Amino acid sequence: MKLTSATSLPLKSLLSICLFSLSSAAYSVQQNYDAPTQVQLTNHDVRLEYNQPVRLERVLADAEQQDLLSADNHSYHEGYRLFDMSKQSQTEELYTSVGQRLNVLAQDSDYQAIASSLLRQLKQHQYSYRLVTNLDRDVLRLDNTLNPLLPGQYELTLNGRPSTVSLFGVPEQQSLRYHAGWFISDYLKQAIYPRPSRDSFAWLIQPNGTTEKVGIAYWNNQHVSPLPGGAIFIGFDSGDEQLIQLEQDIATLISMVKN
Repeated sequence: MKLTSATSLPLKSLLSICLFSLSSAAYSVQQNYDAPTQVQLTNHDVRLEYNQPVRLERVLADAEQQDLLSADNHSYHEGYRLFDMSKQSQTEELYTSVGQRLNVLAQDSDYQAIASSLLRQLKQHQYSYRLVTNLDRDVLRLDNTLNPLLPGQYELTLNGRPSTVSLFGVPEQQSLRYHAGWFISDYLKQAIYPRPSRDSFAWLIQPNGTTEKVGIAYWNNQHVSPLPGGAIFIGFDSGDEQLIQLEQDIATLISMVKN
């Protein structure tokens, strides 16, 4: 998508040109019952192959069986990551759209610092289309509605329980030690972060891929705790709908980071 020069249109018009939203309906498992299933286990360089679509619980069982054969323990299901490789183009479109809008903001003196910082931070990672679905085998056994068929090609990353929480949207991406019971505001107090008293909201990206906007000021503090391996994203502190949409797209992109 080609952008018009920033000198010829106002900021809001430029942001509208490259607006992108990944709908929650698209951000889910879609089924083709005729396709076989291939799942690349990124931890072990092993590919699981099935001649027909199989249930998610079966894939997780086979993946965890492979994990038992290794020396590492990846039993933190809250941090498992399942990627649908057939939708990689949607991820690339989202990344491109976010980058275009941040480049526009980087030309505005009010947002130059944070936009430039986010561009640097996001370029450090690789992304893929993540399926935000329950990956706890015990839950899937009890509720078959959460145990879909998986046709097509996927990547599955099993993770151990991390000891950190990541912070995006500050001058440099930071990794902070996880503390049980700490709220977002507690982590911000420990961060290298020049403006904690000014922001009213942050985005919380939990390790299972869910995202939410959370109040963090003294007057609206929602006392929400990140899980181990979660991420906190500090946005633009603006009520502008287009900037809020950009924040949401960035939070979605952060949830798609590949380990």
